[in-house]
Amino acid sequence: QHIAYWYSDGSIVVRVDNQTIYKIHLSMLTKLSKVTEEILTIPDNKQSDDPNREGTSLYPLFIPGTNAQEFNDFLFWLYLTEWESLGDDVEKERMCTHLLKLADMWEIAAAKKYAIHGLDMVYLSPSRRLELAGKFAIPDWVRPAVRRILDGKLSQLKDDDICAMGWKVYSMLVNAMEMLGEETRRTALVPPGMIKDPSIQCTDHTSCQSIWPKLWFDKIGRDLLHPKTPMKLGGIVAKI
Repeated sequence: QHIAYWYSDGSIVVRVDNQTIYKIHLSMLTKLSKVTEEILTIPDNKQSDDPNREGTSLYPLFIPGTNAQEFNDFLFWLYLTEWESLGDDVEKERMCTHLLKLADMWEIAAAKKYAIHGLDMVYLSPSRRLELAGKFAIPDWVRPAVRRILDGKLSQLKDDDICAMGWKVYSMLVNAMEMLGEETRRTALVPPGMIKDPSIQCTDHTSCQSIWPKLWFDKIGRDLLHPKTPMKLGGIVAKI
């Protein structure tokens, strides 16, 4: 029996592994989603006072697809709803990730939203965010995570990072980084075209055109191609 989640007034006994059983409130779970309602539905042909009925201490109802730690974290959210008492980011990440997994599996929208918000409050590496975004369909995490990776160096990624995001995603990032490098070099070496604007007081447009490529490279191109601290493409407008 689980010490924290064995309620004397609980209405159902469930098991999530070979040892841990819980006595909890059926109504709190079945109202969360149609999936939890189906999982926890007791066959109608079993009377509530039947000792052989599933959901009792003798015959706990088995819940597949999870383990004791994941289910503990899920029940912590279900019964307390406030996680201010949690410890460091490692503990918060574990609990929120477990909640996210079960919320996604059981289609509990409120729990999934809560878990995503909790994970937004802790540090996760870009590769970890891409991993979770792919597993649990969180599109809002993809663009920021990819941007953070492309703003750095792929060589800084560790084997664990690559395994987390998957080789397919890593291959796409390699291609994106190569294209970004080509675009950066092209932008540094080829200045944008000049248009003769009559509103600008220029007495010798030909001279402006002749000096423009050198001026562009000196002021913009060199910073883009700096070997140690290159300027990002997104910084060109501010630089100009």
